[in-house]
Amino acid sequence: MLKRHVSIGLLCALALSIAAIASAQQVPQPVVRLGNAIEIGDDLWIDFIGTSDFRYQTTHNTDFEGDIRDRVPSRSNTSTVPQGGTGDIWWLEARFGFEMQYQKHMKFQVLLENQMTWDGNRIDNDFTLGGDDTTFEDGRQVNCGEFGDTCTQRNTWNLERAWVEYSLPNTPFRFLLGADLWTTDPAGVLGDDDPRAAVFATFGNLELSASAVMQTESLRQGLTNDNDDLYYTFGAVYDMKPWRFAVDAAYFRYRFIQTQDVDTVSITPSVVGKMGMFSFLAQPMFVFGSVDANGGPDYDVAGFGFIGQVQMKLGKFSPLLAVVYGSGDDDPNDGDLDAFAPTPHREITLTAGQPEFSMFTNAASWGNRDVFPPAAVQMGTGFEFMHSVGNPWNDRPGGGLSPGITTTYNNPGVLLLAPGVEIAMAKGHSLDLFYIYRRVMDTEPIELALLAGEGVAVSVDESMSHELAAQYTWTPNPHFDVRLFGGAVIPSEGVQDVASAQVCDNTTGARCEGEDVALYGEVRVRARF
Repeated sequence: MLKRHVSIGLLCALALSIAAIASAQQVPQPVVRLGNAIEIGDDLWIDFIGTSDFRYQTTHNTDFEGDIRDRVPSRSNTSTVPQGGTGDIWWLEARFGFEMQYQKHMKFQVLLENQMTWDGNRIDNDFTLGGDDTTFEDGRQVNCGEFGDTCTQRNTWNLERAWVEYSLPNTPFRFLLGADLWTTDPAGVLGDDDPRAAVFATFGNLELSASAVMQTESLRQGLTNDNDDLYYTFGAVYDMKPWRFAVDAAYFRYRFIQTQDVDTVSITPSVVGKMGMFSFLAQPMFVFGSVDANGGPDYDVAGFGFIGQVQMKLGKFSPLLAVVYGSGDDDPNDGDLDAFAPTPHREITLTAGQPEFSMFTNAASWGNRDVFPPAAVQMGTGFEFMHSVGNPWNDRPGGGLSPGITTTYNNPGVLLLAPGVEIAMAKGHSLDLFYIYRRVMDTEPIELALLAGEGVAVSVDESMSHELAAQYTWTPNPHFDVRLFGGAVIPSEGVQDVASAQVCDNTTGARCEGEDVALYGEVRVRARF
């Protein structure tokens, strides 16, 4: 009897021991985190990136003329043109990717992106645009070459960014190769996610940098032997917080168009700082060089630009004043190109993505896509009137006016005066209000474009528009926000002069007036991780 009790006790003890061992083996291992990154190996970290950005936008009278039906410039569901404020649409930007880091000296990122206008038809894998009938309601024909022979569009994911960065241990040097979101100057005038090879050297508060940026390669044109658009950037930054002093430079060597050579240099000193309740950014910019037409005239380039802002903190109220200036070309047909442009090719800027100017992200006069030419005037500028999306400087009118070349350095110049106020209403709630006055500095490029495109001599006033807008943002947590935006662009005398070059009624020959206010609004719902 005693032996049986001992046996039972030994069996129970053994069972308890096995259960204890099994329980110990099933205890979950702790997850090691560094910020949002998770350790997946010895000194190897990964941070997953995911965003969904849903937006509904509405626009009205984007050409300042109520007698002409508004229309989108593209019906492609992946075109970013309607998404830039030229249609009444829902659109979606979805991103997914990851960033990895090994120890402290190596980083790597891959980011995929899908952008498309959004409805029940387009959310499917593909759709056919109108079948055999590819005609708009007003009789215009769809260009099926954009979508393939059958006008079929497919949802696509694009490799938005991919880059690797390596810091050489125990040295001041780090290297970057690939397409990251970069800018050279604090105002974001020169920047993009174009691929580049860059080297940085840090010596205490001083950082030096140099890079080669690949804008377009010869493969796109199908030619070899010096048919590239490359430019090179150089920078020196001395950071003594709250002050930051910098000098940036860029050399543009443009050979992509066979018939012209571009060699220009931009010099950009800047200062960012705080003094009591005031914060400010001041950035003058100089561009000089040459644009030569092979077998034709040669042009000297000399332009000046400026961007800056001063802001005052008054508790929950933060009034500010932003200024943008660019010299204009007083005669595109002489041997001098006097206008300022950030690059010799039409290009975006990242100014509205910088903290000082983020209020103007949706502004048609600044950060968003420009309004149409007044009353759809054919100025040789495509669908935009003055500037590219995200570019407050005028780079549209004037292109191709100077004989033998196509350049942005013969534009009419610009002056933006933009007062505004940021209001911190409550925790997670903010309201931005702003006004933008826009004018050009020289009207000759516009008048010549009108003469060439319309056969009408028109004297154009330099005052172009007044823009009023309000933006409310609710951010309940770091991963979710809702933004409501509404604005109006009121045409001034210059817009009305441009519109008067266009016939609005073919029956009577009556000319357009360009007096109708352009309205636009947006609702954005965004989640990001």
